Amino acid sequence: MKKIFIFAILISLALSAQAGKKKGGKGKGAKAQAKAAAAAAAASPETAAAPVSAPVSASSGASAEVAFSGFNLQSGEVVEISADKMNLLLNQRQAVFSNGVVVKKGKDIIYCDRLEIKYLEAGEINQLKAIGRVKLVETDAFATGEELEYFKDRNLFYLRGNPKLVSKGQIVLGTEMVFDLAHNRLKVTDPEIQFEKESP
Repeated sequence: MKKIFIFAILISLALSAQAGKKKGGKGKGAKAQAKAAAAAAAASPETAAAPVSAPVSASSGASAEVAFSGFNLQSGEVVEISADKMNLLLNQRQAVFSNGVVVKKGKDIIYCDRLEIKYLEAGEINQLKAIGRVKLVETDAFATGEELEYFKDRNLFYLRGNPKLVSKGQIVLGTEMVFDLAHNRLKVTDPEIQFEKESP
């Protein structure tokens, strides 16, 4: 099926206004709407974060970086989104992508069934929510779950729904994972850590 590709840099107010003149909120191949949506990679109206009980830090060493630190979204950076369908809600500054969603930023990739993004008036990324068969891939690590939320103002990822992280010979399981990119920490609720055996 035909994909929609979006290159999210910084969306100007003029571009958003221009896209708003187009009919409807659906962006099947509409370039102006696709670019306006590209204020993207940030999610749902639910901004309340679930509390982390009995957290454990899985990061160690001052020079080490928590997994997926590359998804630390900055203003002006390019984010590419592809999907089979897109709905653009200009008044709410929200875009919803569905069916075979792929989000790319540099070497970091998110796969999911549905993606909801919210952006600020100036076009900057604000929130991102990935739902259904979520998978994050970075160079030497990947994580899976059923729901992922990213909040730019706090620079936090929340991964829920049987989250699993595989990185550097370790498998981390839990009921919720919080990737604190600002402080280079991973907090896991109800953690279980397994160590993969190295080949001789």
